[in-house]
Amino acid sequence: FVGYGEHGKVTQLAKTFDDAYKSKYACIILDDIETLCEYVRIGPRFSNAVLQALKVLVTRQHPKPYRKLLIIATTASADFVRFTELEDAFSLHMEVPMVTTPAAVKMLLYGRDGYTNEGEVDKIAKSLHTDLGVNTLFMLSELARQYAPGDDVPCDTFMRVLRLRAPRKAAHDSLQGFE
Repeated sequence: FVGYGEHGKVTQLAKTFDDAYKSKYACIILDDIETLCEYVRIGPRFSNAVLQALKVLVTRQHPKPYRKLLIIATTASADFVRFTELEDAFSLHMEVPMVTTPAAVKMLLYGRDGYTNEGEVDKIAKSLHTDLGVNTLFMLSELARQYAPGDDVPCDTFMRVLRLRAPRKAAHDSLQGFE
């Protein structure tokens, strides 16, 4: 919803839910729900209009009971979801742990586009010495795939992209090698 104001976000959310109700089976994914609500820890500040719209839309009964709607929301700030009581709108809460082991990295990467070379995936998995969220690992894997010289992502390309997570100047310096 980049470029949408508060009213525009509420309108678009309502339209999304209305469109989903037209299908016999539908799924809505609300990714990074705290950003959608413009949450900032300092203050704290968030869009109450968007938050209230989400609460109403998520808890509203489907107008046609024989139809099914699955709503999935993601957040990196469980505190925000608790503080705003948004967690009460969802019937199931699941915490996804950080990716901390080479085996977990390999399981998540191997077989994805650009990650079919088991040897390279092993090297990547053993070279990571930092905990990552699943979403972050997937984002890095996609970015590395864009810079890969061939069909498979070599370990050195993945590690250079990983360094992009560093402060802005270091990230800019790391990108210079790709040009």
